Amino acid sequence: ISTDATIDTSTNLQVSGLKLSAPAGAAVVTPLTTLLAVDPELSKDKLASSLGLIDPNTGEPVDLENFNPFSDSTDESLLLSAEKAAQQVTTFIKTVSSLATSGGVDSDEAIDQAFKGLSRQLKEAVINDTSESFTVIELADSEFIENVVEDVSVSLSEGSEEFDADKFAAGKVAASQAISSVNNALNALTSITSEDAKNLVAVIDAVSEQAEIG
Repeated sequence: ISTDATIDTSTNLQVSGLKLSAPAGAAVVTPLTTLLAVDPELSKDKLASSLGLIDPNTGEPVDLENFNPFSDSTDESLLLSAEKAAQQVTTFIKTVSSLATSGGVDSDEAIDQAFKGLSRQLKEAVINDTSESFTVIELADSEFIENVVEDVSVSLSEGSEEFDADKFAAGKVAASQAISSVNNALNALTSITSEDAKNLVAVIDAVSEQAEIG
């Protein structure tokens, strides 16, 4: 779990309250490796492809379990794409888990269910993609966001006695709109070290806090 002492090195801002993990043997721990860890059936190559993370030098999907975006050899455009994807996933997890917390679920379970819901929907999108090359999944797409939020709601309703579905439902439209707004803004970034990028990381925290307040 990241703490108040954890620094996002791309923005020099503190990151807190996000439980991260990775499959056994992974060299890095990131929001993307956490998606792989919560669902071993989600292929790392397919996930990388579906997020548009293709190494321009090889034409192959990035190895998410070993990819260091801040390596001196990393292509700048790939670095930007990887950090956008990580921040967009972070927006999902912080906002949806805060919404679940507002529905009476404890923080650890809320974060776990948010990652699992997003992972399931990404896997479903990948499975249903019949194109020759994977279509990039748009993490700011309203329909995709609503599917993730609904997935988490159903999972919590079936598995948590403490979950208040009505409280969750009361905030899900605003939360979904907030995720779309932030992730669209992340899409527009041309630099992860810009003032806009730093401001957006702060906005992600503010959005998640608002979701919990309801």
